[in-house]
Amino acid sequence: RAYGRYLWMDPGEPAIRARTLRVMLDVVRRYDVDGIHIDDYFYPYPEIGPDSAPMPFPDTASYGRYVRGGGTLAVNDWRRENVNILIRDIYRRTKAIKPWVKVGISPFGIWRPGTPPEIAGFDAYDRLYADARKWLREGWLDYFVPQLYWPIAQTPQSYPTLLRWWMGENVMDRHVWPGHNASRAAGTAAPVWPPDELLEQVRLTRQANAGGDV
Repeated sequence: RAYGRYLWMDPGEPAIRARTLRVMLDVVRRYDVDGIHIDDYFYPYPEIGPDSAPMPFPDTASYGRYVRGGGTLAVNDWRRENVNILIRDIYRRTKAIKPWVKVGISPFGIWRPGTPPEIAGFDAYDRLYADARKWLREGWLDYFVPQLYWPIAQTPQSYPTLLRWWMGENVMDRHVWPGHNASRAAGTAAPVWPPDELLEQVRLTRQANAGGDV
């Protein structure tokens, strides 16, 4: 689907999900990889149109086919379910081939604004159709790397608050290794963090009994 400057594979097309899975499993079968890692791209980050409003993802054809086939989910729930199916199948099929190969995901660090109550920011659940909380609670991964790219003192995206919340959602006892915004501390991206910010974040990771840092 043409969206913004790129062509995107539509997760609502079963053939596309099957192709994505086929490519990943081919890598697992033929190469001695340690893991399969998925970054925070599911449906694309919203493109802004000429009227300054977010442009809808052009999947009316695939959604229409789903509805004509008897599907009853609203479009946003259907998009989330498309991603859920892909994540679940990548995990289960990888494990069926090589149980020792790890599957991991590094989603956007906020599940939903208002969860926990003081948290605000981008809603990956509603904008990327990424229900990362479900993947963690279902155990559809071996390690989870929430992108906690904000400083400790930034209350609406508080590093310790978000880390504690994600740890509380880890009901299947998976590895939780928060992702850090190291470029801020290295002085390569503004605003530059003070030298001890990352050190303090690592200390808080240990305090939360998370297994490591990325």
